Amino acid sequence: LAQNRGNFQVENSKIYAPDGSEFLIKGTNINGPDYGWPGNTPSYVDLVADCWNFNTVRVNIRLLGGQESYEENGTLEEIIDVYTSRGLVTMVETHDHTGSYYEGEDLETLKDFYRDLATTYKNNPYVWFNVMNEPGGHESSANIDKWLKVHQEVIKVIRDEVGADNIIVIDGHYWGQDVGEWNSKSVSSEKSAILGHSQKLMNFNGNTYDNLVFSVHFYDQWKYSETKMADYLDRAVEKNIPLIIGEYGVEKNGEFKSPVEFMFNTAVPRNIGRIVWAWWGGDNFELTTTDNGGGHHIDSCENPTNLTWLGEQVWKDNHGEYPGN
Repeated sequence: LAQNRGNFQVENSKIYAPDGSEFLIKGTNINGPDYGWPGNTPSYVDLVADCWNFNTVRVNIRLLGGQESYEENGTLEEIIDVYTSRGLVTMVETHDHTGSYYEGEDLETLKDFYRDLATTYKNNPYVWFNVMNEPGGHESSANIDKWLKVHQEVIKVIRDEVGADNIIVIDGHYWGQDVGEWNSKSVSSEKSAILGHSQKLMNFNGNTYDNLVFSVHFYDQWKYSETKMADYLDRAVEKNIPLIIGEYGVEKNGEFKSPVEFMFNTAVPRNIGRIVWAWWGGDNFELTTTDNGGGHHIDSCENPTNLTWLGEQVWKDNHGEYPGN
């Protein structure tokens, strides 16, 4: 065990909780204010924590507008207070530039946001900062410098300006999937931001930056081969890269089922944390078969009968029933 530090601590490829025990993320993505989906996010905490047994929420928000805003979501402050007071890691992530990058004025807005957030929550280790959602599209291997720039700029704000040691989470590029190809070949270190370039975020400007966690999303770029996924995870661990799965999910038509099957077969035995997309059934990624498919529609916290295939896997994983747990 790591020594008790009063904070979450990353050591090599592992994350340790404030009490020194190893921390294995089992989380769900939830709606933050201005994300564009309704739902009373603070009111779901009992179901999230006590029924589904999640220990982490990834709060999806937008800084730049353009989406419908729902007052019922609660403010970001309310969501953080409600979930962290129950001992759930509350990982805030900005969702404006999926497939691209914050640049120019948008990057300044992003830095201002994390400057304020880190100043407010630097003494709450349960607040984590997931810099941005799924940076970089098709062209992003040529734009690895943009991936580095956005994350270095925000890391400097949080660590050097504010002095906050909260965990910072960094999505891989190519929409967070970090592959950039659609085949069964091993992931190329040149194309993978995480395998090939994570050291440039842990060490730059003559400084070493600790408590960084890297996040990969498992969707269509990962549907070809379980061996490919196992190889990627093993290479990250060999390089002492702390890695989590920040999104995985299955659409109700079965799309992305194979990457989720591969994920449970590879991540569970390797003790790699994972966060399902998504709590609120705002798209076709559904946990239950009722109403919009959101996790809050579960019909029993003892023996639920209305779970989708995805919901069943998450339920088993969170309740110790999954092979390899």
